[in-house]
Amino acid sequence: MSRTGGTEFLLFRPELKDAGKFKEFAEELIQEIRKERFVADQKVKIEANVGLLISQRGDCLTSHTLTDAALALRSAKQKGYSTFDLFTPKMRAAFEEHGEIAKELLKAIEEGVILPWYQPQIDIRTGEIVGAEALVRWIDHDEVRYPGSFLPAAVEAGYMELIEATVRTNALRLADSLSGRTQRNFHLGLNVSASLLASAEAVDALYRQVRAMGLEPATVSLEILEAVMIDEITAAPIKENIARLSDLGFHIELDDFGTGHSSISSLRDLKVDRVKIDRSFISGVDHKPALQKFTSALINLAKSLDISVLAEGVETEAERQWLLENGCDVIQGFLISKAVPEDELATLILRRNFSLKTQLPDQNSIRSARSR
Repeated sequence: MSRTGGTEFLLFRPELKDAGKFKEFAEELIQEIRKERFVADQKVKIEANVGLLISQRGDCLTSHTLTDAALALRSAKQKGYSTFDLFTPKMRAAFEEHGEIAKELLKAIEEGVILPWYQPQIDIRTGEIVGAEALVRWIDHDEVRYPGSFLPAAVEAGYMELIEATVRTNALRLADSLSGRTQRNFHLGLNVSASLLASAEAVDALYRQVRAMGLEPATVSLEILEAVMIDEITAAPIKENIARLSDLGFHIELDDFGTGHSSISSLRDLKVDRVKIDRSFISGVDHKPALQKFTSALINLAKSLDISVLAEGVETEAERQWLLENGCDVIQGFLISKAVPEDELATLILRRNFSLKTQLPDQNSIRSARSR
């Protein structure tokens, strides 16, 4: 066994010849590492991930085999703590594909074709557009590339902070432009990453950027996934920085509300202005009694705490009507509009009201655009 760096180790077991034996070994190793231990009279628990590689050529310490083992380890880490995975050729193919995408992506960032598109959010009672969520798009010539096709490669290449900064700057610039053209109450929704929330310096930089553009922080809705607060090590500083953002005047939203393990505790620990109910609680809510109970409970919980409610993924008039009757405040989804470029958003906002009946998309367009 040898240490390859940081907390990573390489272990060679030539007597293990098949996948079944390798997996048994990995499970036993993980369980052994997880056993409670005491260090300086303090109880500690160690989690581990294992990447498995069965060498096909009988060789071991080559750059090729080490890379494959690292890919298996990375796959295990993506599954969570105390997991293992066995290398497959698909892992290498995906790695190489992501490398090619990353090269193209860097050029796209430099050329300014990584842009925010905006999905409108409307007041469920009046039809007025009261906000929009900024969603990243890659405009590749005449093709619009959606996040799922390039963000995994961006994460691996370390480009996410650059992409987020690009989207944020363009979105804030649009918000500033719109504020001079309309007096309507409008909130710009920005997705905020764990890396920004973990840094007090990044929080202050965001505030300075918003103020430098002449915007009030209260007009910016920061959409936060509760998943970023699950890690016990980073949760405390993240919660402190969210509280600071709230004190600075930003509108705090808890995204994908109801899907995680800490929804209720997040409401208890944070000053949340609005929750965004995940689309999984919305699709078919007008005719599914069990779903109605869950969604109604989520709305009532938020309302009891004086927290506003936005429903995501609204696709039918029947869903909108049920949400209206059950206390929802704001909706977004393909019933209203898919994400659109900034010029189309400006046109929509400058309308007096949004006509729901004339904006119903056909079902084929919903299915084809379902990936945000």
